[in-house]
Amino acid sequence: MAGIPGSVIERQAALARIFREFFSEPEDACPSPRPIAGNLPHASDAELILRARRARNGFRFKELYDRGDLDMFAGDHSRADLALCNLLAFWTGGDPDRIDHLFRASALMRPKWDEKRVADGTTYGVMTIRKALG
Repeated sequence: MAGIPGSVIERQAALARIFREFFSEPEDACPSPRPIAGNLPHASDAELILRARRARNGFRFKELYDRGDLDMFAGDHSRADLALCNLLAFWTGGDPDRIDHLFRASALMRPKWDEKRVADGTTYGVMTIRKALG
C-alpha cells in the first residue's frame, strides 16, 4: 500500500519525549521529594534501587539512574543530576553520603561530580546534593 512503511520502527524514546513535553509538568515545577514514612533509608542498596525502579515514578528513575537519559531535560545534564538526587533523597531518607554513593553508581556519573566549584573546595556533587535536600 502506498504511504505505509514496510516495517515497524522502534520510536518509544520519541513518543516518551512528546508525552513528557505535552502532558507532564516540567521538572523545575516539581518540588523535591521530602523524606517521609515509607522510604527505605536502612535497606540495602540493591533493595533501595529495586524499589525505586518499581515505584509509580520508576520510569523516571530508570531513565536517569540506569540509562543517564537527558531527554526529559532537553539535554541539560545538571538538571538531570538534580532530578536524580531529588529521587535519591526520598529513597535514602535524606542521607547525603548515601545519595552520593548511589549517584556514583548511576549512569549520570561523570568527572564534573568531583570538580571543586567554590573557594572552600565544595564540589559540584556536594552542591547538587545540598540543593536536592533543600
